[in-house]
This record gives sequence, C-alpha cells and structure tokens, in this order.
Amino acid sequence: MSSRISVHHSATWVGLTQVAKIVTQLIGLLVLARLLQPADYGLMAIAAAITTFATLFRDMGTSASIIQKSTLNTMLASTVFWLNACLGLTITIILVALSSFMGVIFAQAQLPNVLLVMSPVFIVMAAGSVHQAFLERESNFKVIAGIELTSACIALLVAVTTAIAGAGVYALVMQSLTAAIVSTVMLWTIKRWRPSFIFDPQSIREILGFSGNLFLFNVTNYFQRNADTAAIGRFLGSADLGFYNVAYRILLFPLQNITFVIARVSFPAYSRHQHDKPELAKHYLQTLQNVAFITAPTMTAIWLSREPFIDALFGPKWQPAAEVLFWLAPVGFLQSMVSTSGSLLSAIGRTSVLRNIGFFSLFFLVVPLLAGLPWGIQGVAAGYCMGNIVWTYPVLQKTLKQLDRNYFDFVRSIYRPLLIALLSGIATYVVTLAWKQVAMPSLARTVVDSCVYLTFYMSAILTFYPKLWRQFKCDVTGKPMPVHSPLE
Repeated sequence: MSSRISVHHSATWVGLTQVAKIVTQLIGLLVLARLLQPADYGLMAIAAAITTFATLFRDMGTSASIIQKSTLNTMLASTVFWLNACLGLTITIILVALSSFMGVIFAQAQLPNVLLVMSPVFIVMAAGSVHQAFLERESNFKVIAGIELTSACIALLVAVTTAIAGAGVYALVMQSLTAAIVSTVMLWTIKRWRPSFIFDPQSIREILGFSGNLFLFNVTNYFQRNADTAAIGRFLGSADLGFYNVAYRILLFPLQNITFVIARVSFPAYSRHQHDKPELAKHYLQTLQNVAFITAPTMTAIWLSREPFIDALFGPKWQPAAEVLFWLAPVGFLQSMVSTSGSLLSAIGRTSVLRNIGFFSLFFLVVPLLAGLPWGIQGVAAGYCMGNIVWTYPVLQKTLKQLDRNYFDFVRSIYRPLLIALLSGIATYVVTLAWKQVAMPSLARTVVDSCVYLTFYMSAILTFYPKLWRQFKCDVTGKPMPVHSPLE
C-alpha cells in the first residue's frame, strides 16, 4: 500500500471518529450543562488543568519515540512500558499527597476530593500507552477509532446517569475515569502484544534526546495552554471560569478535532519520509491550505453567530461566554495553523526546535493574557488573541525553515481561503442585518445565519477559485492529485 493511500485511509477513519466524538461531546455538553452548574464546570476545569500537567509525566515523550523510530525492537518497547507504569504509579501517589495543598492554592474546598477520585486515571492510562503507540505506528486507525468511540459513548452514559443522580461535578470526574478504563481494557484486548520483563537503561538513553525535548515542549505548552484557566480560577472565580471554559470548549470542538486528525495521521507518514525535504515541504504547505479551507470559515461562522448560538444551546445564563468567543474565534484559526508544526518537527527529529518554541511561547502568549485580568474574562481573551497574532509568525517561520521554505510560502498557501472566508463573513453580516430586528428563536437565527454564510462561502470558492475546491476534494477522497506526491 502506498503512503498516499495509507494517509487517506487513516484520515478517513480518524476523521469519522472525530465527527462521532464531536457529536458525542456536543450531546454531553448540551445535556450536562442543563444538569450541572457553571461552578461545576469551573471546578472541573481547574482539576483538569492539574491532571493534564501530571499527564505530561506519564510517558515523558517515550510513546511518541516508538512511532517515530525507523526500527523498533521488543527490548525498547518493553522498557518503555515498564517506565510508563512506574511513572503512572508515581504520579498517582504524588497527586494524592498534594491534593489538599492544591485546594488551598486554588481556593477551592471541593478540589482535593475531586483530585483523589481522578488520581487512578494515570495508572490506567500508562498501562495502555505503548499498545496505542503500536497501533498508531502501524497506522491502524480503524481499530483506534472503534476503541475511542466506544469509550467515549460509555463514559458519556456514566456521566449523564451520575449527573441525574445528583453527583454534581463528580459526574464529569466519572466521565474522564470511565473513558480511560474502557480504552485501556480494549487496547489490551485487541492489541495482543505483551511486555517482557525487561528494563534496559541503554534503550532509554537512545531515545532520551528525542523524548526529552518533546517532554520539555509538552511541559511549557501545558503552562501556556492552562495559564488562562489558572489565572481566571484564582483571581476571577469558578463562575467566570465556567463561562470562559464553555466558550473555549466550543472553540476547541472544531479546532482540536480538525487539527488532531491532520497531526495524528501525518506523524507516522512524515516519520516514514523524514529525510525527503522536498516532498515533506510540498505536503506540509498543502496541509496548511487544507486546514485553512476548513477552519477559516468555521471560525468566521462561530464569530458571526456567537450570541444566538450560546443562547440557543445553553440558555441565557451562559451569555457571557458569547463575549469571550468574540476574541477566541480568531485564536481558533491562528492555532489551527501553528498546531501543525508539532507533528512535522517531531517526525523529522527536530524536537529541540519544538522545545525552544515552547519556551518562547510562555512570554508571547502568557504575558498578554495576564495583562488582561483587570478587564475580566473578556480582557483575558483579548490578551490571548493579541498574543496569538504576534506569535504565529516566528513559529511558522522557524518550522518552514527546516524544510528550506519561509513564511511567504505559508502566506501564498492560505491567503485565498482566508480572504474568501472573511469577505463571505462581511457579506453575511450585511445581509443578516435586514432581519436583526425580526423576532426569531435563537436556534432558528443561528441556523439561518450559518446557512447564509455557507452559501456565500461555497459560492465564492466555486466562482473565484474552483481549483482550491477540486484540490481539497481530491485530498478528502484520496483521488490522485494533478502533481503526485507520495505523502499526499
């Protein structure tokens, strides 16, 4: 099977899985948001920020090295497994020991109990990390799709059941824990590999440079990604954090699920062709254009319909989240571009560059959002938006330099879909002004505005740049491109 077919076959399964997960998550958010309070979501966001940081130490980048390495032996895989198992157990013990301290730091009385219930998830996740790495190395995303969708559905069922029973924030905790348990059990059942009782320090040293730099990037990226949650939770309160968190999750639904598909299927393919720079450059720039083709109109549509969308789905008590989306929607597009750099730099073994990007992000992205704290959650979102605008250039310039390309190649790749998305948004705004004063349910207004925007956008693509549509359709269906690339 050619690399091209393998990538598109994998993308099909990962894409279908993500669509299914989006629907599952949206249903869960709609149901649970009406059963739970904003403060419950805020408390869970703080707990998730802490556990996400602890997750960085679960394998310290070693699982990614299993996917990236050209050759792999049983000794290395077994060593990584036992290392991950020890790390998972250690993290669980540390989290239990520090749970009370975390409650004091974040001024949340319920936080210690939430962390105690969540702590076993690290042992469970560590037990399945190598098995999942094997499946991803083999690009066996059809199997992974079944595992992830099954675990997500069972976890949602448990969350809704416990929420109805009055569990409050613990419904969200049980959702996370159940997903991890079901996923790990299925990984062990389906992937028959079993670790040998071997631990070889030399094998760890062989991957230390790659995994160590990747780990440092993940640590700095964690602080950058969670600085807003920590700052809002500590200084503005859990209710404001609940509004901000819901807005951010709406943003992440399309963003994470689109870029996740691209990164997940590209990493193994990039790794197999890591020494062929011309082909990598061609595929990477095409990937940026395809992502822009999706995220530019998606984020514009979210921006245009943010107020009736929030009111229709969550009710009037969540309206402050719409004000946050005003600033976060542009962030969504920028991050969809920047997030593609991680899989490429990891695949070509340049995790040292990725590490440096992580260090500098702490200044470019964290300082502006902290500066916005005096203006509330809107100020934090505005600062985060400004930081992302500035940060996009150095990240993509440094990434493209590894492929002997530059930032202007990036601009040439994405300016058409971006320009069409923005002009379609302006046209939609002008047209929809005609019925702004007409009484209409929020859901109906959201649907109408979105349909008008989609009509403008697709008409503009087909009229002014039909080549972009044909090219994107070829990438989605897997049909041959006019200029063949083994990675495309």
